[in-house]
Amino acid sequence: MILRLHREVFADIDSIMSYYEMESSAELSDAFYDELRLKMQLAASHPERYRVVTKDLRRTNLTRFPYHFLFRQIQGGIRILVV
Repeated sequence: MILRLHREVFADIDSIMSYYEMESSAELSDAFYDELRLKMQLAASHPERYRVVTKDLRRTNLTRFPYHFLFRQIQGGIRILVV
C-alpha cells in the first residue's frame, strides 16, 4: 500500500495541529493526527470505499474533527492532495 502526500499537505497538517495545540492541548492535537493517519491508511487500503466527488478525486471525512481530505487512487495506493 502506497501513501503519498502532496508537499502542501504537510503544511495543512502542521497548521491544524498547531491550532488545536494553541486552543486546547497537545493531547487534542495528537488525537487529530492519530485519526487523520488512521483514515489515510484505511483510504490507502480500500480507496474504492470512499465516494467520488469529481472525476477521479475521492473524499474522506474525519469522524471526530471537522476536516476531510481529497485523494486520487494511484497504482498500489493513493496520493493525498489536500486536507
